[in-house]
Amino acid sequence: MKQKQHTFSAFIFCSLIFGLGFTVPNYAANIIVVKGEIKSLDATITAQDLQIIIANREHKISQQGLIDGQFYQATFLDFTRSIAEVGDTFEVAAKLKSGEIVGNISRKLTDGDIAAAVAEINMPIYPTPEIKLVSPETGVTAGETPIKITGLNFRAGVTLKVGDNPALAVTVNSESEITALSPAGTVGKANLTITNADGRSHTLPDAYIYVNFPPQILNVDPASADVAGGETVTITGKDFNAAATIKFGDQPVTEPVIAAEGNTITVITPKVEVAGDIVLAVVNPDGQLAEATFTYIVAFPWDVNGNGTVDIFDLVTVASEFGQTADGLAGDVNQDGTVNIFDLVAVASHFGETVGATAAPNAVPDQISQLKQALTQLEAARQDLPAQLLRQWLVTNGHLPAKNRLLPNYPNPFNPETWIPYQLTHAADVQLSIYDINGQPVRQIELGHQQMGVYTSISQAIYWDGRNESGEVVTSGIYFYALQAGDFTQTQKMILLK
Repeated sequence: MKQKQHTFSAFIFCSLIFGLGFTVPNYAANIIVVKGEIKSLDATITAQDLQIIIANREHKISQQGLIDGQFYQATFLDFTRSIAEVGDTFEVAAKLKSGEIVGNISRKLTDGDIAAAVAEINMPIYPTPEIKLVSPETGVTAGETPIKITGLNFRAGVTLKVGDNPALAVTVNSESEITALSPAGTVGKANLTITNADGRSHTLPDAYIYVNFPPQILNVDPASADVAGGETVTITGKDFNAAATIKFGDQPVTEPVIAAEGNTITVITPKVEVAGDIVLAVVNPDGQLAEATFTYIVAFPWDVNGNGTVDIFDLVTVASEFGQTADGLAGDVNQDGTVNIFDLVAVASHFGETVGATAAPNAVPDQISQLKQALTQLEAARQDLPAQLLRQWLVTNGHLPAKNRLLPNYPNPFNPETWIPYQLTHAADVQLSIYDINGQPVRQIELGHQQMGVYTSISQAIYWDGRNESGEVVTSGIYFYALQAGDFTQTQKMILLK
């Protein structure tokens, strides 16, 4: 319900006419005196330096206060209308003659103020805040970088601007420390301005620097290259500037290709003198950088004797130095300081490859097959030590059986076809002979020269379709099958059941 307003003149009139002996509560007034004491805590400012301006925000009226020593006063009077009501906000501002506001305070009028027609509002003058230091001094343009401002005379209600933009989450920890989150901005320097609630402020020019996000390297492919240089490397990451520079150690890259999205860089590796790890750096124009480890290697180390092909002579060199520990050994392919089985396997795995060729001539694509091929050549050349070491490694790691075996066929019994698995410890010419229960030949399957290995899968085992040499389907019964591989022979039994 709206409260009825009673003016000061109406109150006098009613008192005279009716001679009432009690007070009628006032909710509005035609006259009010605003007064207070100026309490300067700033030694550089006295009351004589100030102008006091008092204003009623709701009624949009203001006037300059009269200053007498440390006190000020202003009288607002208008018998034609209300100039002050309960809940109105009176604001008092203290200004220097230059116009600078050095104090500002406000309060709402109460019933007591209206009844007494007096509102007392003391004016404190606090020292100017001062920024001494900001940490960190840089932040990304997207903002929300935590910053700490240290200085003097910070007060509750303080605001902070970075450039023209208000900071976020400003917190006054003490009179000497403020924390906040930087607002978004543009690349470059920005002023810091702090303003207390009384209007006093301080600006520290160029105190904060906006930078772009720092670059990030997420992947380097490949992560190594030959010391001779000239290889293509793709660097994947984030926030690469179009004008970024790339270095491999101390060697700058010429003409890097940087994607417009700033997420990939394609470079050609520069030449270096020494193999090993170096620092790959992407440096944006603002000085921010990202680093990753890149490894330079000596290409084609498996060609131990340097004749352009990985061959039996390289295997022999490794075998002749096997077990030795020293720097600069020719057979130390992986450069770990010792010639061991890892060096032998490394050479054998690249057996037959030629320097500069995209594929080795007559090389088997599968690495284990290459090792078996190398073992065959070592044994044929009577290179007993490297052959023995390589065979032992293949057997131990399950790539080569320890002995020849003819394994049971599957399925057994079968109808109408079956598969016959076997394993060879040495390469050999292989054939399978099938006989009936009376020992009469039924079928002979020539497999030709087979490399050492395990032949157990459907794609590798010997296949018999249950037909004789004439292509006729044989009858149910017991059959025998014999495998011959070089000097090895073994026989197994199988059943055809229809």
